Amino acid sequence: MIKVPFSLAELDLMADAFFKKNNAQFAIAATIQNRPKDIFSDVFDYIGANLPEIMKGRPDRLEFHGNQLAPYVTTSIQNFTRLNGDLSARTIKKNYNNEILKIFNYDHDHNSFTSRYDGRMAYDHAELLNLNCCAYCNAQFTYTIRKPAKTRPHFDHFYAKSDHPYFALSFYNLIPACYVCNSTLKGSIIFKDSTHLHPFLGGFENIYQFRTGIKDTDFVVNKQDFTLSLNPCKSADTVLEPKAKNNIKDFALVARYEKHKDIAGEIIKKAYFYNNTTIKELLEGYQPGGHRLFNSEAEIIELLMGNKMTVDRLHERIFSKLTRDVCDEFGISVAPAKN
Repeated sequence: MIKVPFSLAELDLMADAFFKKNNAQFAIAATIQNRPKDIFSDVFDYIGANLPEIMKGRPDRLEFHGNQLAPYVTTSIQNFTRLNGDLSARTIKKNYNNEILKIFNYDHDHNSFTSRYDGRMAYDHAELLNLNCCAYCNAQFTYTIRKPAKTRPHFDHFYAKSDHPYFALSFYNLIPACYVCNSTLKGSIIFKDSTHLHPFLGGFENIYQFRTGIKDTDFVVNKQDFTLSLNPCKSADTVLEPKAKNNIKDFALVARYEKHKDIAGEIIKKAYFYNNTTIKELLEGYQPGGHRLFNSEAEIIELLMGNKMTVDRLHERIFSKLTRDVCDEFGISVAPAKN
């Protein structure tokens, strides 16, 4: 998993603008304030009183408000059940969620965040975050293109809409992701800041790394096979490591990356032939007209490996984390890893 390319301060500014824009577009505060009193009023009163933080708060604050809302939600659903005893529990929950999702209208109808103005709001948001690849797997492209065709990343709700409909339009709850991670794998699995890594807060750097467990000569010369694995870093944070392990399991990253051993094999071969000595020779040797063709060893390594290698650019290309880690295993590093 890779981190989005923004600091928390930058994300907070985006979140504030996101809140103001969507609150105005959907008249969220006014709609909540003008709702008639009913069995859901306690829920909406709390949401209305804490709306800014519910829509722009960081994950820890979203979880705080989710816990505070829980007893109000339980009481409202119990009251709704008494009035509609002939309905199934599933239908009752769906009807309750719909009351919330009418206001936090992510994809509730044709006038939603994903559909309004021919989907422009969702496309604008995807372009703002500017991830070329899935934050969860780093193995699928998530380009945002408007013309001639239209495509954009899915937005995974880190806290599921089915359990937390009031977070359906929360900035920190919309994670740009590929279809496989969002729909095929994550589905209804419960994610929390305490159990899983959140891509806005950090990635796998310094926590988990890809490893092949062989020497380059074993693979290049002796054609030895290898197993591509994701291993904890020696200095992995003891709080973050279990979260990362859950991400690896729930997104089936080991099984999925085993299908990409050919890429790791190509990296091993390149690391064998283009070692650090060769890279230094390229840096010093190519100086047409007295000017260096390359500005740094990092530039040469990225060219040879065909991928982005610095932590702040891993979001630009698929398999960048894999490329960086396997190069590091065979002694070619662009820069020290950082969170």
